[in-house]
Amino acid sequence: SELASLQAAMQSHIDQMSVDGALLHLDPATGTVREVYPAKAHPKIMMVGKYYYLCADFRDAEGKEIMVNFYAVKQGDRYVFVYTDFTGDEELEHKVEKHAELDSN
Repeated sequence: SELASLQAAMQSHIDQMSVDGALLHLDPATGTVREVYPAKAHPKIMMVGKYYYLCADFRDAEGKEIMVNFYAVKQGDRYVFVYTDFTGDEELEHKVEKHAELDSN
């Protein structure tokens, strides 16, 4: 199924972008690099126009939960991940959900 393909593509993207098992996030507010480790993928996948929005739970080195959002588009027979949001930006998430609702009407 397409959902299974998207989940597999997200996992492959995470694996390719990981350094010693962690995704590295440069925090623009502090200028520090934060290591986050995969915990679990969410079943939540939304389609917004031709784009996909996927979520996964990560943990930092202290064990704090961080939701990471991935944005992807299908190109031919593969998915290209175009943006990764480490901030848990609820405002951005609500905007994406709003567009998903508009696209479904």
